[in-house]
Amino acid sequence: MIPNLVTRREWRARPSTSPLARLEPERVRFLVLHYSAMDADERSRHSECAARVRGIQRYHQTSDQLASGGAADIAYNWLVCKHGSVFV
Repeated sequence: MIPNLVTRREWRARPSTSPLARLEPERVRFLVLHYSAMDADERSRHSECAARVRGIQRYHQTSDQLASGGAADIAYNWLVCKHGSVFV
């Protein structure tokens, strides 16, 4: 159990643009965790953190930086806000 876990439904994630295969736990080789420590990226009120996560997802899905035409979804498994919540 992870305390302060925020599910994709709770942060209102966009759907992936590609069906993702569900990996069995024993097949997962690594996870990517993102914590943006830059003051400009942080929100003083926790109620604004989900919007920041949605903005990161929107950028990943629309920018050619990660993949031509945008990535299928957000490029991180988990994101952590400065308030300690973990966004899936």
